[in-house]
This record gives sequence, structure tokens and C-alpha cells, in this order.
Amino acid sequence: MSVRPWQLATLGLTGFGLATWFGGPLLAIGRDVPLASAGARVALIGAFALCYLAYQAWAANHARRRNESVVAHLAPTPDAGETSELAQLRKRFADAVETLRRTRFGPRGGTWSSLSWKFARQYLYQLPWYLIVGAPGAGKTTALLNSGLQFPLAGEFGRGSIKGVGGTRNCDWWFTDRAVLLDTAGRYTTHEAHRMADRQAWEGFLELLKRARPRQPLNGVLVAVSITDLLVFDPIQRAQHAATLRARLDEIRSTIGIRLPVYLLLTKCDLLPGFLDSFFPLDKKARDQVWGTTFDFSASERGRAADYFAAAFEQLVARLHEGLIERMQAERDPQRRARIFSFPRHFAALGHPLDDLVRQVFAAGNSSALEGAPCLRGVYFTSGTQEGTPIDRALSALGRELGLERQILPPNQSTGKSFFLAALLRDIVFAESEIAGRSPRLQRWRSRAITALLVGLQCGGVLLAANWATNYTRSSAEIDEIAQSAQAAAAPVQSLRTPSGSDPRPLLPALNTLQDLVKSASPSSGESAPLAPFRRHQRLKLDAAARQTYDRALLETLLPTIARACEEQMRSGSDPNLQYEALKAYTMMHDAAHFDAAALKGFVLYDWDTALEPPLSREERTQLAAHLHALVEAGAAGTMSGTDSRLVESVRAHLAGQPVSQRIAARLRSILSASSYPPFEVASLGAPAAELFAGKDGHSEPRSVPGRYTVQAYRDTVLNTLPALPSQLAVEATWVLGAAPPASERAATGRAIAEALASYLDSYQRSWSTLVDDLRLRHATSENEAIAQAQNLARTDGPLVSLLRQIVQQTSLHSTSATTALGDAAAPLEGLVEEHFAALRDLVRADKSGRAGLDSALADFRSVQTLRPMAAPSNGSGARAPLEELERIRAESRRFPEPVRTMLLSLAVPPAAQQPGSTAAHAAAPGAAAR
Repeated sequence: MSVRPWQLATLGLTGFGLATWFGGPLLAIGRDVPLASAGARVALIGAFALCYLAYQAWAANHARRRNESVVAHLAPTPDAGETSELAQLRKRFADAVETLRRTRFGPRGGTWSSLSWKFARQYLYQLPWYLIVGAPGAGKTTALLNSGLQFPLAGEFGRGSIKGVGGTRNCDWWFTDRAVLLDTAGRYTTHEAHRMADRQAWEGFLELLKRARPRQPLNGVLVAVSITDLLVFDPIQRAQHAATLRARLDEIRSTIGIRLPVYLLLTKCDLLPGFLDSFFPLDKKARDQVWGTTFDFSASERGRAADYFAAAFEQLVARLHEGLIERMQAERDPQRRARIFSFPRHFAALGHPLDDLVRQVFAAGNSSALEGAPCLRGVYFTSGTQEGTPIDRALSALGRELGLERQILPPNQSTGKSFFLAALLRDIVFAESEIAGRSPRLQRWRSRAITALLVGLQCGGVLLAANWATNYTRSSAEIDEIAQSAQAAAAPVQSLRTPSGSDPRPLLPALNTLQDLVKSASPSSGESAPLAPFRRHQRLKLDAAARQTYDRALLETLLPTIARACEEQMRSGSDPNLQYEALKAYTMMHDAAHFDAAALKGFVLYDWDTALEPPLSREERTQLAAHLHALVEAGAAGTMSGTDSRLVESVRAHLAGQPVSQRIAARLRSILSASSYPPFEVASLGAPAAELFAGKDGHSEPRSVPGRYTVQAYRDTVLNTLPALPSQLAVEATWVLGAAPPASERAATGRAIAEALASYLDSYQRSWSTLVDDLRLRHATSENEAIAQAQNLARTDGPLVSLLRQIVQQTSLHSTSATTALGDAAAPLEGLVEEHFAALRDLVRADKSGRAGLDSALADFRSVQTLRPMAAPSNGSGARAPLEELERIRAESRRFPEPVRTMLLSLAVPPAAQQPGSTAAHAAAPGAAAR
């Protein structure tokens, strides 16, 4: 039983599905098992099946379009002067073409007959196409009618062929379930009647086939030679006929450019005396078998098949002699026995003329049109029907010599049987349909494509090898570099295995080194390097080892340091709020059930900001914050051991009477410390502000306002977080203090929130007041620099205006809280802050007329810019008026609030007064301004 394509597809899909389902979980890429889940396996199997179905759909659509193209080339066009008979033929052929456009062919059969036939059918262009050539009367049509092939269009157009029209008017089309057979007119082969017209029609017919199927116009050629011609031709006629056949074969090859397999069929073998008597008793299976010889493919391909024919023919004759006695014993009629006895002799008589014909047609070197002999695949003997009188060459010759005109042998009686045709076409000719060549142009294109593919594969192999070598070298260098970094970090880390004190700064060198080690080993650190993704699996291993070392160092050094800081805060007792937060952080580090990463980070950062002496630099704080985050990620929850129970109980007893408002205020500070609000710095207003303003000493940077005391922090965190803190603290009290808060404390929640907010806003006000009191102009080193300062201060879009507006914006809080839950409750407390900075707000804001008090200050700075050069001592008596004007400005400057007042006083002095020890300089000093 043959295996059908759909059966192979089903087996393949089933096998892939089983292999994926059971073998997928065993496939790992590094640490990843992509097919571990059932969903991933189902998705892969489904995607594979969809890809196969999509390909089949594309192939079916492609086949349909190719078939339509072939049919379109065959469709006839009406001629202006055609007769009614031609019109009828054209209509019949057009109907057949339209039917072929949608018809699919294929033999029925197989275990799953209907299913196999449905999925194995082919379009017209997919079937093999064969051309049948031969002289008129060679028996081509008779052979096809009695070949045993199935004709799918027989029900609609009859069992015979479909007569061609137009370019195929002298060709009969035989559409079978296995192939398309083109039966050409005999005069196409011989060119006897109208040589030029027949030649042009023949060449036009070949061009039509080439256009219809450009890749493979034909799959083979069947050359039909009648036994009658072979017997009656003299050597000269035989040579002429052989030359004609060879010319047609050469023309086929030169026109379509493909070397085709050629099958030589000896037809009308029933005209050999004794043929019917010898083979008539055979059953259908025996009659369908092949009688002839098929040459070795290598001999056919080299054009040497004709050299082997004589020996093969002798074997056929010998085989007839071997079965002769058995066949004669089975026959009782004396006349038939005589004919059976003579049949091998008559068949052997074909040897010389047939060998001569085969050599002249198929031998190498006999071609005038193209180098190389035709690819002769075999010589076969057939009989389509039994008509006419057998020919006895010896008796016929004797009769001609004696002048006798009489019937020597009785005529054949038609049996309705064919001999040695069905298996020849089915098992030999059609089975070898793929050995025909393809279009040279297509072959050249495919050859170039394959060459390009091979070159691409070779280049890819070279690149892959180079990549492996490069990756190996780079990976080795990276491993050595990381190993050196690890060795450099080993000594500092080992010295900190038993840390002492609560200051984390001694840990920074070792922790920073380990952190850099993790960054250098991270897979993402080298992504920009060439071919970095191919080394990712090695970096994953290095990254895991580096992170493990870094995490262990954090847990063994930084975590105990934080625990000691908590214990110190708990023992100090100076601030109950800090004691509570320290107790909470201490408890979380020993109890993972209540661990809160944000709360722990908030307290630790606040403690580092306030408790360490000297204070942390900005760089140190940034580094410690990063290490703290990494510590939490490494699993700081519940990893500490050795709780000081006596200390915990003592602190709990001490905090039992602490007002809840203090705990709320402390918690709010902790939350704000953990937030990433940027501090307000004068330098953030731009380079002109950074160059113009300084601290009280005139040289240092002005003080900054912590980010937790900005309007953004107040709006986003304080107003939204504060109302929920009492309930959170009540829940916390059960595990931080070991007992739930009393009912009286829960009833005073509103008052506690107000007290906590008042504490926060008091710190808010003091932070901004400190900034305002600290602001001064940077010390001018020359008169020109002082004039430039006055010019910058006088600008309406200058640094002074931007600074004052920013201070006013940051201290105007009531509009921020108006729509929050604390709106009405927070208003009085916010009013205290706004009242403290009311003078600045009035200075900046415009009145109903559109003027602001700041405009007067800016005008005074512009006057100072103009008056200072005029008040120089070099101007003599002309300097008195400018000096008096500067004195007026100094006297009126007291109406402006700080920091405008001090800045105006420091600039509204004559140049000489800025010398150290002068009265004016003393009056402009900070102390004088304060007095």
C-alpha cells in the first residue's frame, strides 16, 4: 500500500506534537525551560500546525493560479473567417478548457480511497505532459484508446480525445487521470504534404507548450513506429524515416531547451504472424504487463542506450523460445500451433531493421541540430487492437517473385483487447515523469541561488567561528577583570565581618567595590559591545556569583550596622518619636511577617540624615541609599537573630504613655525621608542665580530646603498620607508596642492629626525662613562686578524675580489643600506659614492697578546700576548728587522685606565706601543690616 501525502502530514504532525509534549520539558536553555508549561507546548504545537496549514493553503492557491495561467494559454481565440465546423470545434475545445480550469485529476485507490483521492488530486499543470510523435498510420490514437487509462472528462466530452483548435488544431488532447497526452498529427512528424506549413505549425505548437508550462513544458516523448512500416521499409526508406524522427526529437529539444526521456513504442505488433495465437490466452493482468526493454538510466543519460539494444532484443527472443514448447503443448489446433511455432522466428526477423532504426535515431553523433543523443529510456512492443492481415515477409517475397496475388495469411479477428500497454504507461512512463529536465533559465537561476546560499552559509560559518573565538576571548578577559575586582574587594569585606558602631560610612569602600563588581558582571552592562548578546549566558553566571557575594556582604555588614543604630536610638530615650520608629524597624528586621520595606528605608535614611556626625555628604547619602535598597532586595526581612528582649520591653514600657500625635509626626517624617523629592536649591534657578547669590559669608552656597518641605511633598504626601496614619499606627501598636491603643487615644484622632500637622508646618516654615535669612549677594571683587550684579537684579525676568516668586509659591499652601480631606482643618495652620511670608507675597503680587511692590525694588536696583559709576571719587564735585541719591535709596530700602533689603543695602554705596573699615561698608555688613 502506497503512503499518501496527507497520511505523511498526519503522521508528521502527530509525531511533532508527541515529541514536543513529552520532550519539551526536558529542553533547557541555561536556566530557562521555555516549554515547561503546558500552555507553551500547546502554543508551539498549534503554531507548527498553523504554519503547515498556511503553507498548504499557499501551495493550493499557487497551484490554482498556475493552472489558470496554463489554461489561459490554451484557450482558443475565434478567427474571422472560420467555418461553422471550425466554430463548433473551437466551442467544444473552449468548453473543455473552461472545465479544465476547475478540474483536478487523480487516480482513485488506496485503503482510504475517498480521502486519499480528495487530498492527492492535481491540477492540469501539475500532471505530467507527454508528446506522442509518429508517422501517419503509426497507431498512436489506437494505442491511447486501448491503453486502459481513465478519462475524467469522458462523461462530458466523450471517451476520445478533444480536438484542438487555433495553435493546436492538428493535435488531439488526451486528458487522463494520470497525465496529459498530446497526440500530434502524423504529418507533423513527416512534413510530407506541405513541408513549410507543417514545419511552421510544428514549431508554433512547441512554442505554445513552452509558453503554457515555462518551467517544464513536457515530461517525455513517446515515439510510435508501426511494425508494418518497419517490415515494409527498405534500408533507404528506413534511413529516411529515422532521420525524420531524429530531426523532430532534436527540434523538440532545441525549442523547449530540455532533454526529455524518449520511449520508443513498436505498435501493431498483432500484425506479426503468430502474435495473437501466442498471447491470446493471457489474462488481463498478463496482457497489461510490459513487453520490451528499459535501459539503465546512466546509459540513457549518456546517450549510449542504442548500443545495448541488440543484446536486450536477443534476450527477448530467447525468452520467447523458452516458453514456446509450453505454449505449443497447450494449443490443439494444428494451424495455430504452426503459427505459434513460427512467431519467435518472425519476431527475431525484426532484430536487424529495428536495431538499425534505433541506432540511426538514438545513437550519439547523428544529430545535426544539437549535440548529444536523445535520452532513450526503452523500446517496447504493443498492440492496441487487432485489425488487418499479418505480414509474413518470406511468403510475401516469394509471392511477389511468382507473380501471385493472393491472401497468404488469414486476417486478424478483433478481440477488443490491448496487449502490453497499461503497465507500460502506468509503471514505466508516468512513474519516470520527474526525470525530465527543467528550463535552463530556471536551472541557472536555481544554480545561482544555491551557490549564493552555499556562499552565505560559508560566510555565516566563518562569522560564527569568529564570533565564538571573539566571545571566548572577551569572556576570558571579562572573567579575569571581574576576578581581579573580586580579589580587590575581598580584603575590605573580610575586615568588616565583625563590624562595630552604627556609622555605615566605613562600609562604603567595600560595598561600593562589590556594587561595581555586580554592575560589571551584569548582562546589561556590556550590551553595547559587539556581539554582546551571544555572551549573555556567560554573564548570567558571573552576575549570579557577584550578586550572591554582594548580598551576603550586605546582610553580614550593613544589616547589623542598622540594627545597632536602632538599638542606640532605643537606648537614648531623648526622642520618643525616634524611639518608636527605631523599635518598629528593629522588630521588622527580626520578624518577616510585619516587614515593610518602605518604612524601614524611611527610618534608616532619616536616622542617617539626623544622627550621624559629621553629616553625610550628598554623594555618601546617594551611595548608602543604593546599598539600603539592595539590602532590602537581598532579603533583609526577618534575617536578624539575637533580639535584645529586655531592651524591647523597656522601650515598650517607656512609649506606652507617648502621645499619638508625636508618633504620627515621626511617621510622617520617616515617610517623607524615604521619598525622593528633590531639595530646593538656588542653583536650580539657573546659572545666573548660582553666580549671583551666596550664603551669609558672601562666598559659600546658600542653604537648601529639604525636599520634604516643598509644596510638592506637602500636596502629594502629607495631605494624602496624614489622615490614614492614625489607623495605621493603631494596627502597628499591636506588634510594635505589644498592645492595642486605649479607646481614649482612638477617640482623639482629629486632635492628634492637627498636632502632627502643626509640627510639620512649623518645621516647614523654619526651613524656608532659614533660606531667606541666609541669602546674600556673592562678594563683588570689582566695581564692574558690583554694577553687573545690580543690572541682573533689576531685570524683570532676572534671578531675583524668579527666586522671590519661587519662595512665595512654596509658602502658599492653602490653595493646595483646599480640595483635600484636611482642607478646613489645615487652613489655620497653613495661614500661620503664609502670614510669616506675607511681606514677600505682597512684594511679588500685583495690586488692582497691575503694579507690584517689587517694581519699586527693581527700579532702585536700576538706579544703583546708573548711580555707582557717577558717584566715583574721580568725578569730584559732580559726585555729590549721585551720593545723595544712593543715600536716599539706602534709607528707603528698609521698606522692603528680606532678602531684598540686605541686597539693596549692599549695593547702594559709593565705590569708596566698599573699602574695608569704611562707614558705609560697615553699615552694609550683615550685622548692620540686622541692627
